[in-house]
Amino acid sequence: MVKKKYFNLTNFPDLNLASPSEAANFVKSGSRIIVSANANTPTTFLDSLFRRAHELEDVEITHMRLLGNLPQITTDSAKQIRFNPIVVSKDLRDGFSRGLVDHTPAHFHQVSQIFSKGYRDLDLAVIALAAPTEDCTCSYGTYIGFMDTVSKIAKQVIVEVNLEMPQTFGSVRFPLKEAVAVMESNHSLPEESRPEISEVEKKMGENVANLIKNGDCLQVGAGSATSAVAEFLSSHRDLGVHTELFTDWMMDLVQKNCINNSKKKIHRNETVASFCRGTKKLYDFIHENPMIQFYPIEHTNDPFVIGQIDSFVAINGAVQVDLQGQVNSESLGFHQISGTGGLLDFVRGASHSSGGRNIVVFPSTALGGKVSRIVPFFEPGTAVTIPRSDVEWIVTEYGSRNLRGLSLRERSSALIEIAHPNFRDELTFIFKEGRLYS
Repeated sequence: MVKKKYFNLTNFPDLNLASPSEAANFVKSGSRIIVSANANTPTTFLDSLFRRAHELEDVEITHMRLLGNLPQITTDSAKQIRFNPIVVSKDLRDGFSRGLVDHTPAHFHQVSQIFSKGYRDLDLAVIALAAPTEDCTCSYGTYIGFMDTVSKIAKQVIVEVNLEMPQTFGSVRFPLKEAVAVMESNHSLPEESRPEISEVEKKMGENVANLIKNGDCLQVGAGSATSAVAEFLSSHRDLGVHTELFTDWMMDLVQKNCINNSKKKIHRNETVASFCRGTKKLYDFIHENPMIQFYPIEHTNDPFVIGQIDSFVAINGAVQVDLQGQVNSESLGFHQISGTGGLLDFVRGASHSSGGRNIVVFPSTALGGKVSRIVPFFEPGTAVTIPRSDVEWIVTEYGSRNLRGLSLRERSSALIEIAHPNFRDELTFIFKEGRLYS
């Protein structure tokens, strides 16, 4: 493979070059903005924007999940610039609880439709990209998400070209001449360290790995519970990956040749993702690596695309599961702690796949063992991320149970069997004496 040559912005005299402050001046009071996220968070642009926040009011920023240092959210700052994330990250949970941060629920593969169908206005798309090639187009680097689609919907596009951004392969590139402002930055990408895996999570990972077969194609969500699965897949062969998120442990399995994508009917021999998040080692690995292909999230998360992949296995975490089998992966009552994301995209895609399975894995307790994550029923305000009719495998450190085809009564019994022993009597009492389904 011949390596491509990359150019500085000054090599293209027709571009609308701008300083960070000039780019930030395109934002007006009342502007509705969507920005790149994860490792592509346009930090230089955002820093300039927040420096002039006192000049603005009623600006809204929609995004998936920003990495890096966010400004302190106060009552006054929320009147100037207000976050409206698709996923409420840890940094924004307190602001959400105080009514200073919004949240728009959406399946990842349908986020762009919020704007294309006119449910919300979109004035600006701010996209972080890698350095351009000779044709004045740019790779999206570590994150495409829904940014390629919304760049065609927004009234204006601003680009932050980060010279440190990895050059990646994929189905789309952005033509810089379509941007009203192009600014240059040169900063290291925000990293996310590998999660520490506890003994409980290792047991969960082993239970999940026992459900994985050679030749399966995997999607795995973020978090230590799901990452623990990787430790028990080293002896598996011919695995594939079709996912929204590419992580360090997937890189490990590619390097061990456990993942080679040789059995996939579509995207054969390609590891497919829409974004990645992790360590510098991961960012170096994807740089100019044709084995890793990035696609818009409307494609990676489309249940009908996923359904064309045989033996597709979706593996994701959860906050709680009730005795009906309903899954909550995003809230504690009315307190939003995450988002719907792509979970149901992959669950429903797996249901269309020949030999497909969906797996929800989580530790049986929370708060140091004080509360059970398997609960009789959800408290008011709790989000149901996966309806009971879509749920299949539920896994804890105490085992795995397939709820598909079970009655409500049978589901309750099966879930109690893999709950923490300290809570089984209580759950059984509520189930039987409370007559949940009598």
